[in-house]
Amino acid sequence: MRYLLTVAAFLMLSITSCKKYDDGFTHALVIYGGDLTVNGCGYLLRLSDGTMLKPINLASNFAQDSLGVLIKYNTTGEQTNCVPQNPYDKVNINEIKRDQ
Repeated sequence: MRYLLTVAAFLMLSITSCKKYDDGFTHALVIYGGDLTVNGCGYLLRLSDGTMLKPINLASNFAQDSLGVLIKYNTTGEQTNCVPQNPYDKVNINEIKRDQ
């Protein structure tokens, strides 16, 4: 009986102390879309559903091709013109961290 109480107490502590690491964040992959000065798009974000977004404020330490990140963002209501036939929505990154 004492063993069961100890196990139950441990499980309760584990459950209450665990915080979902991606709480409110969206999974994304940083993609290098080419040099901006040569008609490229610079760095883009590809969401897990395939949607491509153009961040307007990507921090330099996250500007790495194929880097997995977790982001919180809001749309600006504007679109890029780097790919006229398929423009990307511009977004403002509110929070960003590496996806582990």
